[in-house]
Amino acid sequence: RRWLPAPGRERLSAPMASDTPALPWPVRAACAVLREGEVPAHVAFIMDGNRRYARGRGLDAVAGHRDGFARLERVLHWCLELGVRAVTVYAFSLDNFRRPQAEVDALMALAREKFQTFQLEGKLIRKHRMRLQVLGDLTRVPEGVRREMDEAVKLTEGHEGPLLNVCFAYTSHWELLTAARALASEVRSGARAAAAVDAEAVDGAMVTARAPGGEEVPPPDLIVRTSGERRLSNFLLWQCSGASLVFLDALWPALSALSFLGLCLRLQVARRWSRPRPCGPP
Repeated sequence: RRWLPAPGRERLSAPMASDTPALPWPVRAACAVLREGEVPAHVAFIMDGNRRYARGRGLDAVAGHRDGFARLERVLHWCLELGVRAVTVYAFSLDNFRRPQAEVDALMALAREKFQTFQLEGKLIRKHRMRLQVLGDLTRVPEGVRREMDEAVKLTEGHEGPLLNVCFAYTSHWELLTAARALASEVRSGARAAAAVDAEAVDGAMVTARAPGGEEVPPPDLIVRTSGERRLSNFLLWQCSGASLVFLDALWPALSALSFLGLCLRLQVARRWSRPRPCGPP
């Protein structure tokens, strides 16, 4: 798929972490080694296990989600160090609205707090000139949270660096329905012939298919889910057909750089050995 090529061949520019001393040197060294091979252009994460992580430590669910947000910043750091150009995270599913109202309210308050923090302290985002999108049915989100989301997105306008997609109040069914409605509207208006609605048209109508400014975003090369669950939970179902799916037993707040970079190494090796090789002389 769209993995970034190893040095010596054309590659997308991406900020390297020689300027990110906050990472321990073994992580920086491991990323440097991995960058000598191919790295995924787009990585997606299902950030699962926050509540179990909290229960295991005698904490309430919100504390687990807070630790999960903190882990997201670390994971972004690893991805930037590795040279990944797009990261998509499943932050809040539409199905999560079925949880107890007290927990939903606490999650919304936490999201508002974190988007405010992003505006005040988003050093990693500003340093690498990352672009931010929040994707989902935001009509379901309280106005105060939406306002902080909008302000955070505005801060990255004009940036040209890696992309962070935050899927919030999202499901793949919602995205597919949104794409279908957009295509149906084009057909009704005469802007598109009904016969021209094909897989490529659906690809282009997905909300995750475009970055700010209209740049095309490739489907994910790698989808990682933590917590030991072996399912996608209505996340990127249309886009996952060519992705490598990796399910880790670690709970999201406990995901380590060793686990993430190790799986990247295993995928590099697998891709290298799966390539056709020319036959040698008889």
